[in-house]
Amino acid sequence: MIFYFSATGNSKYVAKKIAAETSDVVYSITEVMQSEKYSYSTKPGERIGFVIPVYYYGVPAIVEEFIKKMEITDRYNSQHYIFTVLTCGGSTGNAGKMLSKLLDSRNIEVTSRFSVKMVDNYVILYDLPKEEEINEIMLRADVSINKICKKIKAGVVGDFDKIKGVLPGIVTPIIYSAYKHGRKTEKFYVEDHCKSCGLCTIACPENAIRMTGIGPRMRPVWVADKCSQCLACLHRCPVSAIQYGKKTSKHGRFYNKEAEK
Repeated sequence: MIFYFSATGNSKYVAKKIAAETSDVVYSITEVMQSEKYSYSTKPGERIGFVIPVYYYGVPAIVEEFIKKMEITDRYNSQHYIFTVLTCGGSTGNAGKMLSKLLDSRNIEVTSRFSVKMVDNYVILYDLPKEEEINEIMLRADVSINKICKKIKAGVVGDFDKIKGVLPGIVTPIIYSAYKHGRKTEKFYVEDHCKSCGLCTIACPENAIRMTGIGPRMRPVWVADKCSQCLACLHRCPVSAIQYGKKTSKHGRFYNKEAEK
């Protein structure tokens, strides 16, 4: 079984590619959280994988909440190959160790760690790469994913996250603290050309958005003070009407459509 969290399709793409090679079943953490189905039973020797994006060199808040609630039982008391795959636009920092520590607290000991560099779409701070660069990133990602699949199928043990960056043990606590104490929704807003489709409410993994108003005048309102800041609402708006602060209107939008194939 492979659990994944994905707001813009990157981690979903990776999880599905791995599952296609390993014949494992994939579970969306978003769907698990919404259904509140947190208990899973394993078969003897079954692989268990976690594919998640890196936020601020750490673990997304919704993933941390999921791990604290999940229960994996093994009535056969067999050994399992447990792996993690981090997706990121730059470097992973100390996210791998953070994720391993969270899983260890649930008596899930990670066997191997991997990472894949994907399209950086944190448009709150950065411009989206040009289409040509996006295509090149995806080609390189496929090469990395294929290598990861071979290691997973062979049961190779070790830390294969080679994109931690400089001084991850120092950088992550500093940067991640801004995420941990931030994540406020007050800077989200919707522009007048919103089509009232409500897709943002569906895309939000934490039910932090509600539609208010009547008919074509309906508009999304952020009803939670904080969210995981995954930006699914922003990236998946079909008319790019959702913004965060003053810069996102100029930084582009991204959704990995290959994840839906």
